[in-house]
Amino acid sequence: MTDKLPPPCTLGLPEKFEEWRDNQDSAVIFTLESDKRFVTLVCPTGFGKSLTYTTVAKLRGGRSVFLTSTKGLQSQLVRDFGESGLVDVRGRNAFPCMLEHDGTRCDHGPCIAGFHCRLKDKGECLYHAQVARARGAAQVVTNYAFWMYNNEYGEGLGDFNLMVCDEAHDTPDQVSSFLTIALKRKDTVVQGKLPRSNLSEMSINDWVIWACSHRESVVRELEYLKEQGKSNGSLSKTQRHKYAELATFLRAITGIARMDNTWVFDVGTEEITFSPVWPARYCETVLFRNIPHVINTSASVCAKTVEMLGIDQDTHVLKEYPHSFAVENRRVIHVSTYPPVRLNFRADDKVLRFWLNRIEQILQRREHLKGIIHTVSYDRRNFVLQHSRFKDNMITHKRSTAEEVVARFKKSEPPATLVSPSMTTGWDFPGSECRYQIIGKLAYPDTRNKIVKARSKDDAEYPAYVAMMQLMQACGRGTRSVDDYCENFIIDDNIGWFMTRFGKFSTDWFRESFTRTGVVPGPGI
Repeated sequence: MTDKLPPPCTLGLPEKFEEWRDNQDSAVIFTLESDKRFVTLVCPTGFGKSLTYTTVAKLRGGRSVFLTSTKGLQSQLVRDFGESGLVDVRGRNAFPCMLEHDGTRCDHGPCIAGFHCRLKDKGECLYHAQVARARGAAQVVTNYAFWMYNNEYGEGLGDFNLMVCDEAHDTPDQVSSFLTIALKRKDTVVQGKLPRSNLSEMSINDWVIWACSHRESVVRELEYLKEQGKSNGSLSKTQRHKYAELATFLRAITGIARMDNTWVFDVGTEEITFSPVWPARYCETVLFRNIPHVINTSASVCAKTVEMLGIDQDTHVLKEYPHSFAVENRRVIHVSTYPPVRLNFRADDKVLRFWLNRIEQILQRREHLKGIIHTVSYDRRNFVLQHSRFKDNMITHKRSTAEEVVARFKKSEPPATLVSPSMTTGWDFPGSECRYQIIGKLAYPDTRNKIVKARSKDDAEYPAYVAMMQLMQACGRGTRSVDDYCENFIIDDNIGWFMTRFGKFSTDWFRESFTRTGVVPGPGI
């Protein structure tokens, strides 16, 4: 293959892609010429990785599937490449059930409890119609959850020559989340069937025995309910959904002979969950599925991510590309404090006051701009909102109102500051929507979580790896194009030793952006 490719639009890509950005065509050539099954591309923000991998798909031929972490990215890919034949496929909850007339979605429709659907047979079920289109398409985009669930429990989408795992830093958690088996304790259908013994003291083998003893009876109850539905009119949607969920749970428990001491279970007040400590041994079966060519790509994916996916180094190559944005437009600035503020669970009110003071020094010099404060926790968010003298300029959200509040923030005029514990990934704030970000704390995972605790016991560096992924993702929210700029301030003084010990988990583009100062600088460019 030549060192250069002709413009994308001449290769069958949409007309708007008239030229390559820096290194895009090189990445396409590198991927196509690689003799490795797995190619990992570290592509900084603004690289245009979606054009890169869709071009690879077009030139390689055969069928390709693109997996994303969010439905928002699915929609973006369809907007950009839909005219090239890309087909979007989503889960049942994205479609109304045409047998019901009250807003019921397909994930609560009669067919999930085993009822025959006449609309499916006639091609009139919206959910099954889109699955049929995807099965016949050369290029398909979907999310990780649908891909794994549909292949495990549904009809699948057919054979593919190429898989793209976008936002690949998140892929291990996507696989773990899919494998996790959860049972809602407060469901009335479940309560009468739970063991009477102390649930927390049961072994995993005890749970398997319990599931085996109930599986056949639940199936019989479902069959009885179906007959009742046929003879007495409609069956309660709640009933059929709860029984279907319980049947799926029991099937998963009894069907997983692989569940051993590499799994953990947690009896919470709301749910009982079973999860693998590490996803590596299951990735081929539930994710990669023997597809011959796989591209992993993200701005922050690294060798440790690949290791967590169980990918053999002999079948893998990783390539990082330089950032095309000027360093001064994407600075990551550690603003040290005196006395040092190292945030952890022991931080008292006095420490938090010093911490807030540094935040306010940054805000004071940027009242003519809009920005984001990443607090990591809701408790620290509340502290900022209660005590900051700039609280009248601040906007925040509940867990259920994030999209609504972000839309309002984007349209607002400065001074405006979004204060949030959950904006580090999956959100874009280009241009004047965000000119500064304040990283209030390194986002270490909660070691009270049984999975995190088990992983940390196996791998002492795991929490630092997670924190680094979160940090890099957060710093990519603001600078979204070559002429964009956003200052990123870190005010947790733990960052000093953290970069020394765990900088190996970061990318070249992040390390070259990182600087230290003891004085809050004036506004950037």
